[in-house]
Amino acid sequence: MVWSRMKLEVEFFATLRLKLPKPTYEVDMPEGSTVKDLMRELDRITGQPVSEELFRGDEVIPGTVLLLNGKNILHLNGIHTPLEPGKVAVFPPVAGG
Repeated sequence: MVWSRMKLEVEFFATLRLKLPKPTYEVDMPEGSTVKDLMRELDRITGQPVSEELFRGDEVIPGTVLLLNGKNILHLNGIHTPLEPGKVAVFPPVAGG
């Protein structure tokens, strides 16, 4: 059985951009994967706890913005949003004042 795969370009901003080895990653994911699956894969690829910076359990940390092809996942199905080929922009919560 052959599983379909999709390519995504993931770009990090703000503090994550500074913490990670590079700002943009090309990621190949199996069809049917979710945003949560993608972030776990990015944990593995980067060697950093990316998902811990963005999620608490199955909830997006307030102030976090994840855009899948320009659409905020909070307006879709949150971390359970099915992926589609294209671009993911990741903005971690910002602290300060």
